[in-house]
Amino acid sequence: MGASAGQLASPLERAFTAACAAIFDAPLLSHGFSRGTARLEPAFCTQDYCAGTRYIAVSASADPRDPPFYSNVVLGDGSVDWPDRDWNSVALWRLARDRGAGTEVSPGNYPLSDSAETQSIPPDLGPLFTRMRDDLVSFAADFLEGDLRAFRRARAAQTRARSPYMIHRPDGRGGYVSSVDPASAKLKERFSLENAE
Repeated sequence: MGASAGQLASPLERAFTAACAAIFDAPLLSHGFSRGTARLEPAFCTQDYCAGTRYIAVSASADPRDPPFYSNVVLGDGSVDWPDRDWNSVALWRLARDRGAGTEVSPGNYPLSDSAETQSIPPDLGPLFTRMRDDLVSFAADFLEGDLRAFRRARAAQTRARSPYMIHRPDGRGGYVSSVDPASAKLKERFSLENAE
């Protein structure tokens, strides 16, 4: 994290930085992860933790153009660069569902606000991040220890169910021609396999 606490301008940046340090650092460091790249912006923050090719990304979004405000934990194995990152990872909620957590675990499982009407950033993300950390330990203990079998099964199932990116180009007659993005087609093929590395 490049900025000091005094340089962090937004409430989200301050709360996110404090919560990551207090809630995620110790347990992830104890499993061999170290802090990786952080992206801190007024309305979006993410902190990567890396151990070899494995990574865990903790994020929070408070973009008023993309409500509701939420946070997330994503587990990945491979490059942290785009577009690989979009294909080599699985959200914690999806892994939890595969482990029998049921439909109560969903993409909206970690909202920053309890109310859809009043989207505000809580000054202390500690309780929310504690729940996220506890879910990580409960549903991804094997991933933390370096056993990627369940993670790779979930990633392969997720990848097989999604389409590669599409490229839309003007056709010169006022319409568009669509084609499959070759790079994402290769990533889809690669990560559709349970033994993909």
